[in-house]
Amino acid sequence: MWAAQRGHEVVVQLQLDKDIDMHSKDYFGKGVLSFAVESGDEAVVRIIIEKGADIEAKNNSGETPLSYAARVEYVTPVVKLLLDKGAEVNSPSCIGKTPLMLAAEDGAEDNMQLLLERGADSEATDDIGHTVWYHMWLHLRSEILDDENHPLSSLYREPAPEFPDSQNNNYWPR
Repeated sequence: MWAAQRGHEVVVQLQLDKDIDMHSKDYFGKGVLSFAVESGDEAVVRIIIEKGADIEAKNNSGETPLSYAARVEYVTPVVKLLLDKGAEVNSPSCIGKTPLMLAAEDGAEDNMQLLLERGADSEATDDIGHTVWYHMWLHLRSEILDDENHPLSSLYREPAPEFPDSQNNNYWPR
């Protein structure tokens, strides 16, 4: 998993040639492919997929490799590869967060744009009813929200949400 996470193509290929278990996971249920997508190394991700890694494998929180990749701005080619290989664009985590919501939280604009082009549901809500726009707002992505000419400003379809009040809301987003 270490080699996959760091994008060491030769080491990954050597490990895979020795029949390393493609379905092994760490304590949190994170698999080899999920580690690899964070490296941004498209060649490593492609090799792991071709060796049979489950593109929809979920960790203990219900996040898929696409969920991991969506968060990281510089791995847009990897997001595209996962989608081209059939990754479910709207796959929710165990609390209902979609890859689009995760990209919004971390300000991964190129990934957001690609996910929307590939059919991500901009109207989806997580398990407590928060939208993609809410996740952008909550995580202070004002560069997107304040610019009405920004390509992603179309996600703004509601008034600014009120900040969660700990007395009225037991949920506090990450």
